[in-house]
Amino acid sequence: MAIDWSKIEQKPEKEAKVEGTVLLQFRSKIQDQTVEITNLKDEVAKLEGNKASLEGNLANANAKIKNFESQVAGLNGTVAKKDGDIKGLNDVKASLEAKIKVLDGDIASLKKTIAGLESDKSGLQSEKEDLTSKVAMLGQKIEGLEGQLGGEKQSGDKKAGEIAALNGKINDLNSQLNSAKSNISDREAKIAGLEQTKNQLNAKVSELGAKISSLENGLAAKDADIQKNVAQIEELSVKVSGLQGTVSEQDAKIKELEPVTGTEFGGGERVVCPMCGNVDIKKIEDKTKVLSYVGHVPIYAKKHVCKRCAFEFS
Repeated sequence: MAIDWSKIEQKPEKEAKVEGTVLLQFRSKIQDQTVEITNLKDEVAKLEGNKASLEGNLANANAKIKNFESQVAGLNGTVAKKDGDIKGLNDVKASLEAKIKVLDGDIASLKKTIAGLESDKSGLQSEKEDLTSKVAMLGQKIEGLEGQLGGEKQSGDKKAGEIAALNGKINDLNSQLNSAKSNISDREAKIAGLEQTKNQLNAKVSELGAKISSLENGLAAKDADIQKNVAQIEELSVKVSGLQGTVSEQDAKIKELEPVTGTEFGGGERVVCPMCGNVDIKKIEDKTKVLSYVGHVPIYAKKHVCKRCAFEFS
């Protein structure tokens, strides 16, 4: 005998006759649902424990990520500082190279001046040799004239006029000799001045050469610093890449550890269709799974059916 639910709803205070079979079915269903609820509560407790564990893992992973991000930020700052240092070193290197070019030009100009002085010196030495030769010739002429003068004195007054003329020539030659000696002194003074100027220029060239060597050594040191900084930047880049890979791995682990947003168990959460993600689900009897019998009446298990895609799942 079926229960007339409409009459019971109209007069809930009135007693209703119910067959024992129906009561047994209800009792069996209540027992099954009680067992199912107990199992679901156990599952919920287990899931809550898993959730707490996952949340702890997630918190640890987030802390590691923050630590990695802090390290990456520090490394990025170090890389930026190294880039600034390299830029400054490159500027210093460019300035030193410009100074070296200027000094090279000065050295070339000084070498050209020294070559000109060498040429002037050679010309003055040639003039000095010519004047020395002329002085020697004049000396010889004077000696010859003095010899002639001695011979002429023996001839008496007859040669007086010739002697006077010879004395005049001697005076002229002496004047030329003195002039030649004066020119030689001037030339020697000029040569000494040129030698002094040449020594000064050579000293300046040596000084500039020392400066260039010092600048080149400085450039070599700067290049070494630049290469060292570049190597450190490459090493930091490798570390940053490794940290980024670690962060990516942690992100992947966190995604794996994140709890599923839907479950078919209690706790106030909705059942989610694993096929389409729909939450509009109905629960029906699974005719293929018989849990027990009440007399000859089978008690079936339950299954879920998605109202959107009609997918069936337990």
